[in-house]
Amino acid sequence: MTMKIVRGNGKEITSYIRDNKREIIDAFETPGALLLREFDTNEIEIDEVARLIGYTPAHTYIPGIAPRKAAIEGNPFVFTSTEAPPHLPILPHTEMTYWPDPPHLILFQCKFLDSSCPQVNANETVLFDMKLAAAELNENLLEKFANGCIMERKYPGKFNPNWDIEDSIAGGSCWQKAFATENIADVESICKLNNVEFEWISTVSKEPPTLVTKYHSSWYVNQRLVLQTPLLGKAVYQDMIKRFPQRFDNQRMYETVEGGSAAPKVDLLHPNIPGKPFLKESEIFALMEALWKHVVFIEWEKGDVVLIDNKNMAHGRMNCAGKRRIVASMAHKR
Repeated sequence: MTMKIVRGNGKEITSYIRDNKREIIDAFETPGALLLREFDTNEIEIDEVARLIGYTPAHTYIPGIAPRKAAIEGNPFVFTSTEAPPHLPILPHTEMTYWPDPPHLILFQCKFLDSSCPQVNANETVLFDMKLAAAELNENLLEKFANGCIMERKYPGKFNPNWDIEDSIAGGSCWQKAFATENIADVESICKLNNVEFEWISTVSKEPPTLVTKYHSSWYVNQRLVLQTPLLGKAVYQDMIKRFPQRFDNQRMYETVEGGSAAPKVDLLHPNIPGKPFLKESEIFALMEALWKHVVFIEWEKGDVVLIDNKNMAHGRMNCAGKRRIVASMAHKR
């Protein structure tokens, strides 16, 4: 797989985008991703990049899984890429496809990269080609993906310090953080608006109830995979440990995965057989093998801007080390 890289040699990025709008759109929509490097980005935030090429930035991340903070005070369109623990990988996924109407465009920008950050074995963002990976899989598995699964997500009513963060703008395990509200009626309104099935489960204590949502999602559309591999459970983390032992074969990783705090609780269930898991372990490993055959590792440089077509490319994050600051924005086609 390839990703187009355009080097600006210090040119101001806004004028470049205005002069080359069509070429930029073609560059990330066709292969699926575009890296703008060595541009002057001091006077622009990435939500404005989206606007310049005709996309509308999203000001919400509801109901997000990974906790995120606002990156810029007063700007709801730009947020931290994730606040997930640095020793964990963020597994390949197409953004927010666990919920109706996911974004079309994902933008990342490297705002800061300390010189002490390791140059190898840490900090990369990884892109995965959804069409090429799908072509690696057999027809029976692709048919299963096309039929999709029921994503049954449980949101406790209690803050989880192992995942949630106090000052996130949205995203987290508890429903108050995921939906950015403590009002049950607001949560219900969002679910109804998106035709997502929901129910409340009372707790034995005086804590707020647990929310359960169910959404039927296809994992194969228009010859492309639609991914939420972080939700497949321990098997995908075990795959990462075997695939990258130098990074992930360590006690902290094992404790997090075995303790069940690697990600919020989501069950992927067979669409027609209640309670049956969506995929067998062998099918999960076949999927991961296909994905890792078609990847690009982005080794960040300060000022880098990456545009990702959310249908053509999944993305993930390797383990992090040192001080860096990556911000993100999501956008829809106008």
